[in-house]
Amino acid sequence: FVIIWGRLGASASCRALRGGRLALPEHGAQESASSPQPRKEHGMYKPKPYEELSFTDDFMFCKIMESNPDICKEVLELILEIEIDEIIEVQSQYQISVNSDLHGIRLDVRVRDRTGRIFNIEMQTTDKKDIPHRCRFYQGSIDVSQLRPGMNYTDLADTYIIFICLFDPIGKGLA
Repeated sequence: FVIIWGRLGASASCRALRGGRLALPEHGAQESASSPQPRKEHGMYKPKPYEELSFTDDFMFCKIMESNPDICKEVLELILEIEIDEIIEVQSQYQISVNSDLHGIRLDVRVRDRTGRIFNIEMQTTDKKDIPHRCRFYQGSIDVSQLRPGMNYTDLADTYIIFICLFDPIGKGLA
């Protein structure tokens, strides 16, 4: 299950992808479903042995995407159904802090292509019921980090915020 939030000119969309088909969530759809919680021991997260890591584990997901731009490109093209000529930058755990007094963000994977488009790919294994708000906040933070004094709003790069979810965040039984 994938949710995509993008700023493309004046339009924005939130889409769900399942089995190669796109489905638009209804306005105001509520998130639901629960997913397995990370393993905790004495209130602390217990790291998994390397042999037990899968593509959906944060460390493995970030490592694969950052060290294999061709795989990253293929994942983006499959999800977005667009062609990407060339990826020029892939960074994992990319941080944006606008001000020390304000909440910052850490993007799982930030990608820039040759045309300047920015892609943020997030792997979500637990449903914290906050994806619509996080999409909005991540989009704003990415935009604020791009625009310097004197620049026009039209100078903002096209951006895509992608959440790959192991659960159904819109409650439509799609997970």
